[in-house]
Amino acid sequence: MVKVFALLYFWSSQTSVTQTTDHLEISLSTVLQWYQYFQDICTWKLLHTDVVLGGPGKTVQIDESVVVKAP
Repeated sequence: MVKVFALLYFWSSQTSVTQTTDHLEISLSTVLQWYQYFQDICTWKLLHTDVVLGGPGKTVQIDESVVVKAP
């Protein structure tokens, strides 16, 4: 369990896979699988959670620099 929590810590800190491999002394493929698993969990949660932007008395500002045209 200690290594799983360490993997989660390194993943959430955006530590590279190679650095995590070196710190925890586990294989590259194992780190890659866990990083993908953590990402999959977060993606699932974001896709299945209603997000409300703004609301009464709240102003939402959209940065146009991140909006791109579809090809």
